Formats: sequence, structure tokens, C-alpha cells
Amino acid sequence: MLRVSGGLLVVLAGVVAAAVLAGPADAADAARVTPVPSLEPRSTRSEWQRLAGRATFRPYAVEAGCRPVRAVFYAATDWLRLATKLAATASPCAQYYISVPPVVGDKTRSRPDQAWRIRALGPSFHALAEIHYTTWQKWVASTGSSWYQAGVEARRRMAAAGYDVAAGDTWAVNELSSAVRRGDGARRAEIRDLLRGLYDAAGEGPPAKGVAFVVGIGQRVPLATYKARMQEWLQDTAFWADMNAYVSDWSQEVYADVRSYAAPGAPTASRRDALVDYLRHPDLLAAGGGAASGTANAFFANASSALANAAWQWGSGFGWTLVPDGLMQQFVSAQVYALRNHGARSAGASDRFGFAWAPRNADALLASDFSRRTGAVLDRLSAAVRDSAADNPADPGFGACGSNGQNTWCAGDLEGATLSAGWRSFRAWSPTTLAFVSPPQAVAAGVVSAPVSLQAQVAGVPAKPVAPVAVTLTTSSPTGTFAASAAGPFTPTLAVQLPGGAFGTAQFFYRTRPPGPRRSPPRPRAWSPGRSSSPSPAPLRCRCVSTRRRLRSCPGRRRRSLPSASTSSATRSRPPRSGR
Repeated sequence: MLRVSGGLLVVLAGVVAAAVLAGPADAADAARVTPVPSLEPRSTRSEWQRLAGRATFRPYAVEAGCRPVRAVFYAATDWLRLATKLAATASPCAQYYISVPPVVGDKTRSRPDQAWRIRALGPSFHALAEIHYTTWQKWVASTGSSWYQAGVEARRRMAAAGYDVAAGDTWAVNELSSAVRRGDGARRAEIRDLLRGLYDAAGEGPPAKGVAFVVGIGQRVPLATYKARMQEWLQDTAFWADMNAYVSDWSQEVYADVRSYAAPGAPTASRRDALVDYLRHPDLLAAGGGAASGTANAFFANASSALANAAWQWGSGFGWTLVPDGLMQQFVSAQVYALRNHGARSAGASDRFGFAWAPRNADALLASDFSRRTGAVLDRLSAAVRDSAADNPADPGFGACGSNGQNTWCAGDLEGATLSAGWRSFRAWSPTTLAFVSPPQAVAAGVVSAPVSLQAQVAGVPAKPVAPVAVTLTTSSPTGTFAASAAGPFTPTLAVQLPGGAFGTAQFFYRTRPPGPRRSPPRPRAWSPGRSSSPSPAPLRCRCVSTRRRLRSCPGRRRRSLPSASTSSATRSRPPRSGR
């Protein structure tokens, strides 16, 4: 072991001066900080030597009363201390994966001389070579290579840096952006090709599934647009089929916010459930989509791994954690409890989750004090992962909070904090509906209306239907007619179509014939289209209601659900009104 310990000394000897991270309060700072293996190099070296020098290791096994977990950790810095702390209190039924950042000067190069140090902590510890997506995007543009070739080249550079996929190491792409979620341009196709190259290495190495870190959004933001884009993404069957082929861990960034956890007076169970709603919202939404999101749901069942928040002293970028280190310890414990509890109650055989680790010295503490406090957060995180594995059918995962049923570590209050209720809506799929989006009009009989626009929506925001949507317009007025252009021809019904895979509206024009002799007005009828569940649905029917000579919005109007979705609540939108 002399060669091992000496090698570690060389790596850590020069990093003491860089042990404190400080800077502005957004995530862009993380990219400007020089990563170091440990913020406490001497104590990490000593503990690492002790752990790596053990004569025997306890092999990973599914033991009675110990719930397995596959734990994936993102480390912006301090990766070796993170791994060593986890190993010091490791769960006997856990597998640990720790990311290592690439070389700062050239982020297409995997950092050398690090993977073996993580593997030396035992057979349950594995190194992840961070594949920096933005840098490889520049490499593709500058070399004229394909994204598949980028993945193959990244595997070559991993191997050159000492990552051994046969020994359990693998890759971790950082990160799939919001452009992939939205489906902008060719972003999804690019990711699919990159991951394919990383997986198969063009036959130059063994196939290796890896980790995809996926950008998320904060816990305290408006959700309607995000939910609509998520639902569209979850219906991209070809994308999720490829993810299932290439990705072992779909690590969604869910950086929880202490202000949405530490609500004074909130019961422990309420805090837990609010955390679950946020931390597991992609899984819950995919499960709620039925056949529409079936491929994504099947993939998530085997690969979804929530990336929770252990990044201390951040005001944005990594949630909001500008709190004392004692409350941060409570916060990480509560997240472990929530994740373990949900996993067991979902009847899964094992758990998958992890944490982001990116300590930041926002309070400008002395280096020794900052190292001590961040070390305490890591110790608590490590113990929570281990202790939550104990079998507790009455309240799975509660061991993260304390022993003997005592809630020692899942409490803590913050003045002004409130639990976030909005994420509970992700437990149900929002149906795609039709809505009029043009302003109401008052139009004289015999006069052609201004254009009337019809739009597909999800959760009240514009949506991109998976396939084109055929709509048939009708009216209850015996004199009402529709046309695709102001010049006509006008007919009692009109078929229009909303585009598939894109935002769009269908426009039409409305006109009523001048009134004849006075007669009883038609009885008002609500717009109540039928449903269809066939792959090629019949055209939807959109009705207007009139009384006497005025066209009005339908009483009790309901928004029309598309064939692949379920019903939703109403949004009131008004078609043109006509009169003399």
C-alpha cells in the first residue's frame, strides 16, 4: 500500500490553498472554481489510507432488513472527500457512484489519476467520468465530427485517464439542457447520437451504459409551462427507447429549496410528502400518462434516479441553501427519508437516488471552519443513506431521521418557509384541450367576423400535439356559417386541422345570414364533444351557441380533450358574438 498512499500524497499536497470556495451566488460560479479532490486534504488522505488498506471488504449483497440503493453523486469539487466520507459509513447494501470533473483547461479530457482512488475504497465504489456536454458541442462544431464520433472519442479519453468500465466505472453526461426537454431543433437527436457513441465505443471497448444528468427547475417557480413541455417530452417514444438502451441512471436535477421544506409547525409527514412531490415529479407524471407516456414510464421504472440537493450555501443554481450548517444537515436527512419512503411504498425492489455536492463559502468562513462544517454535512448525508436502509415497514426510510423512532434529523424551522403544494399536480396527467385564443367579437348579422383562432393547450398554456388534430366546427344557430377565408365559401360546418409536433393555431371566419321573419330562438346548447380513443380519431367537433340574433359563449363551456388524453377542467374562451 505504500505506492497507493504515496500517490495520494502527491495529488493532494498542493491543494490546501484552494480549499475554500467563494464567489457570486449563481451556478455559473461553479464553472469558474478550480475543482480540488478534497477541501480537507490531510484528513482525507489519512482516512482514505485506512479504508483503502483494509485487508478485506464486505461484499455487496442484498441482506435481510437492508434495502438496496444505487446512489449517484455529482461532485463539482471535493469528490475524493465525498467518496471517502461515504465509504467510512457505507451501507452494506449500497452501490456508490461519484462523478469526477474533467480537466479544467480542456473539458473534453477526463481527469487522470482519480478513478482508481475511488475504486480503492471497495467494490461498492465506482468513478464516473463527467462528459461536459457544452464543451463537446464545441468540439463537434470545430472538428466537423458527428455526435456519435464525439461519444466514441470521449470513451477513448476516459480509458486513457484510467476509467475502467469492466471494473464498474462509467460515464456521466453533464447535462441534458432545457432545449432537449423542449425538443428545440436537433437537440434530442444530438443527445441520442452522443449517448450511443458513449455506450458502444464503436466496438473499441465493452458496451457501457452510463448516467445522464438532466437539468431541472427550481421548487418555487410557476409550473404550467414546464408541465406542458414535460408531457410532450414524455410522449417521444423513440427518444425514450434509446435512453433505455444507453442509460443506466436518469439523474434528474431536483435541487430542493430549504424555504419549501423548513415550514414552522409543519408535521414531519407533510414535509416528507411535499419533498416527494418535487423530488419524484418526473416519475409521477410519467406514471400518470398511461399509454401516452408508457415507454418513458417503463424506462423510469428501471433507471430514474433523483439528484437531490446537498449543495450548501447557494442562493440559486443549486436550489436555496443559505442556512446554518445545522439546518442543512436536517435538510439532507429529510430528503433521504422522503426518497427512501417513496421507493418502499412504490413497491420497488431497490432505490435509486443521489445528491449534488458543491460546497460554497458564501459566509466567507475561515478555511478550517468551512471545512469542518461541510464535513459535518457530508457525515450526516453518509449516515442518513446508511441508516435509512433498515427495514421499517411502518415508516420506511425513517432511520435517516434518527434511531429508536426519534426524529433527531428531519426537523428544523426557517422563518417564512412554506411547503410547496403545486408539485402535487404532477401526480396526474393534464389533458390536451382546445381553446379559443382570439378576443371576443360583436359582429352584425351578415358581416364576416375577424379571424377566430383555435389552439391546443395543456394546463392552460400552448401545446404541441404529438400528431395533427382534426377539428370540425359546428354551431347551434340555424343561420351561422364558417369559412377558412373571409371570402368564403361559408358552410354550416368546417373542418380545420392543428399541426402535430409544433405550436400552431387554426383560424376560421364566422358569419350569420341576415334574419328573416321573427321566430322562436334556438334553444341554447352547451359545447359537448364526444370522445375517441382510436389511433386515427374522428374529427373533433367545436360548437357555438346562439340565442335570438346573438352568438355567445357556451354556458358551462368545457374544454375539449384530445383522444390520447383524459378530461380536464374548463377554461372560458369566447367565440365571436353577432347581432344587429
